[in-house]
Amino acid sequence: MKKNYLVSIGIPVYKALYLKDTIQSVLNQDYKNLEIIIVNDKSPEDIDSIVLSLNDKRIHYYINNENLGKKSIVLNWNRCLSYAKGDFFTLICDDDIMKENFISTMIELAEKNPSCNVFSCGRIIINSVTHSLVGKTKELPTYESYNTYLEETIKGNRKHTISEFFYRTEYIKKKKGYKVYPAGYYADDASVLNFTSDGGIVRTNKRLIIFRKSAINISSNPTYNVQKAQAGIIYYKWLSSLNKGEYDKIIKNRLEYDLYEYLSNTLSIIDFIKILYITPTTIWSIPRKIYYILNYYKIKRLQ
Repeated sequence: MKKNYLVSIGIPVYKALYLKDTIQSVLNQDYKNLEIIIVNDKSPEDIDSIVLSLNDKRIHYYINNENLGKKSIVLNWNRCLSYAKGDFFTLICDDDIMKENFISTMIELAEKNPSCNVFSCGRIIINSVTHSLVGKTKELPTYESYNTYLEETIKGNRKHTISEFFYRTEYIKKKKGYKVYPAGYYADDASVLNFTSDGGIVRTNKRLIIFRKSAINISSNPTYNVQKAQAGIIYYKWLSSLNKGEYDKIIKNRLEYDLYEYLSNTLSIIDFIKILYITPTTIWSIPRKIYYILNYYKIKRLQ
C-alpha cells in the first residue's frame, strides 16, 4: 500500500436489531486508519446504548434533529457523506456485514486503477432470521466503462446493494452525493450509475459484503409500494434520457413489470388506485387502468 489513506465509513442508522454486528464488522477491518460515521436518523429504537457501548476513538456519532427517512432514506446517506473527511468513502447499511478485508481490498483496487472513482465487490445474501444462505452474486467483468455499465443496467443485469461500493470521497462530493428518490428505492442503482460516468467501475468478484434479506427492509416491505412506484417512474424516465432511445422498449417493459409488482402487492385498494393514478398513460392506457380496478380482487389473489 502506497499511502496510509483515511477511509470514511458511513453507517446511516434507524434499526437497532443488527447494528452492533454491523459496527463490529467495521471495527474488525484489517485496515485500521478509519473514521466511522454513525448517523442516527432520529430512531425510536435504542441506538445510543449500542453505539456508546463500543469504546473506539474512530467512532463519530451524530443524531439528526428530524427523521430524514420520512422523505427518503437517501437524505441520511448524504448526511453521512457530508461528515466524511477521508480520502475514500463507503456506506454500509445498519444490518449488513463487512468481511475483514473489504477496506484493504478496495484500497488495493483504487491504487491499481487511479483513473477510476468507483470500486465494488461481490456479496452474499443471508436470511435475517435463520442466517442461512439465500444467494450470492455471479461473476462479473473486473472493469466496465460507463457506456457498458449503462447498457447492462438498462437491461437489468446489474443488481446490487449500496453497501458493496467504495469511492473517492472528493469525487462523489463533486457529483453532489447520492441521488434522492422516494423511499430511497432505485437510489443505489441511479447513484452508482451517476458516479461511474467518469472512469467506469472496477470490481473484484470476491464476496466481501454480507447482506441480510429481511421483511423490515424497504425493498421487502409493501407499505412503501406507492413510493416505490413513484421512484420507478422517475428512475426509468431518467434512464430513458440517458440511452437516447436505443433501449426505450426494454426500459418501458421493465417499468411496466415493476409497477405491476407494486400494484399487485399493495396493502389496500387506496394504494392500488394511487399507483394507477400516477402511472403514465404511455405505460397503462385509461381502459387498462379501468380493467385493473374492475379486477382488483382477482389481481390480489394472483399475487
